[in-house]
Amino acid sequence: MEGSGVRGSRKKIRPRTVALVVISVILLLAMLWLADPGRLVSILSGANLAIIGVVLLLYFGNLLTKALRWFFLLNSSDHKTSFRTALSFVIVGLSVNSVTPGRIAGEPVRAYMLREKSGLHFGSGLATVFTEKVMDLLVLALFAIIGLALILTFLPFAGGLFLVVFIILVVLLLGAVVYLALHLSTLDRFANWFVRTASRVVRRPLPKWEKAVSSTINDFSDGFRVILRSKRTTLTTFSLTVVIWLNEAMRVFLVMYALAPESAPFVGFVLIAASLATLLGSFVPGGTFNVALIAMVFSASGISITLATTAGLLMTLTSIWILIPLGIVIVVRNLANSKSAAEKKLVPVEMAKSSEIKD
Repeated sequence: MEGSGVRGSRKKIRPRTVALVVISVILLLAMLWLADPGRLVSILSGANLAIIGVVLLLYFGNLLTKALRWFFLLNSSDHKTSFRTALSFVIVGLSVNSVTPGRIAGEPVRAYMLREKSGLHFGSGLATVFTEKVMDLLVLALFAIIGLALILTFLPFAGGLFLVVFIILVVLLLGAVVYLALHLSTLDRFANWFVRTASRVVRRPLPKWEKAVSSTINDFSDGFRVILRSKRTTLTTFSLTVVIWLNEAMRVFLVMYALAPESAPFVGFVLIAASLATLLGSFVPGGTFNVALIAMVFSASGISITLATTAGLLMTLTSIWILIPLGIVIVVRNLANSKSAAEKKLVPVEMAKSSEIKD
């Protein structure tokens, strides 16, 4: 019986997760094959290490800027937290995003960790990370529009049409998420539909889910409106968002410049590459789709597929692939600190019990 209980408690790996991992590996291998591994290694070995160092510094600077943005959002909602806490949770959230499709799982993880540490309502925490997502979408859409306007004459009809459709979809998505956040009744109906669908799947009512969802939505809506009412916070965090994505565009340019200064891409291609890699690269975890998209944009600018793929790999190597182990280290450290704190709380209780027994 015990053995069967253990087997039943084990979480099954979803087929979708396995499929996405397989797709990531196949995509990466295919790109390496197309790019010619021998030439790719040769290009990497000749990269300007000083510039690569600057690329890394810019990435860590971006982590600090993202943490500062969240720090401002949290403090604007009358919730005081330390910058150190904001930084560690941002890194963990981004790490989770890097290994999950869609890059949205890390945001609930951040809100949950904040609730466990400081007691902030889950919905209120979601409002802050949702505000970040809206600002990211807005700035990246603007970058894509500017980039498209600059390079449209260089692109074939099919490529230009793809980018126009992509930008329209991003703008529609942005409008939809903002509308849902500002219209509580619509969001509530959507959430209730989700709960009803889940109850049909498990074939039983889920009253606790309904209560939790309703409470979370109310907290989320209140938190989002509080942030929007603070013009100073909105302006400050939006300015930081622009800095974050200008930094990312600069990293894209410097990576290519470090590999081949004579092939440094035009600014329009840089903006498109940064936007596409961020907005579409999330569909496949691990950063392999980011590599493909950056390589695709740079190839369209006339750069060889080998050089373009090398640039995509280097961008991912200096961001996603160093972020994941960093997030794991922070999670392990937080778990160790939590365990130590729990043991310290337990010691006085045990001492009190032992003294009562003696008495």
